[in-house]
Amino acid sequence: MDIRYGTDDYHILSVHDADRFILIIAGACGRSTIYAVYDFFERRAGIRYFWDGGTPHKGAPVREFIHKHPRLHCYRFPGYAPELNPDEFIWNSLKRSLSNSVPRDLCHLKQLLHSPIQRLRQSQNLLWSCIYASDLPWR
Repeated sequence: MDIRYGTDDYHILSVHDADRFILIIAGACGRSTIYAVYDFFERRAGIRYFWDGGTPHKGAPVREFIHKHPRLHCYRFPGYAPELNPDEFIWNSLKRSLSNSVPRDLCHLKQLLHSPIQRLRQSQNLLWSCIYASDLPWR
């Protein structure tokens, strides 16, 4: 199983096991959310956590969580190779949906992103295409 998340307003939480699915969480993806997901999948095989080099991933709470959960195997995407990180393909898809748009303010930007994010949330095929587009051997 893979768990990932990112950005401040929308978090991509990619959960991969025999059922193969991806979840997008709107809003804060804090410690309680990660613990709940971990607890839910703890009964299954080992958990793999992939992250970029973002500052939130380097803090004491993350290190403590990793130390407390030995079944959690952590992998960091290299900062110099965004083509390896499937999240980059998701963000590129969202940015393409904004082409030729000029948001008036942050609220308007969120409105413009609402439909594309809903499309991503409802299409496992679209999300998996972002994963398979990366240069990692996911299959």
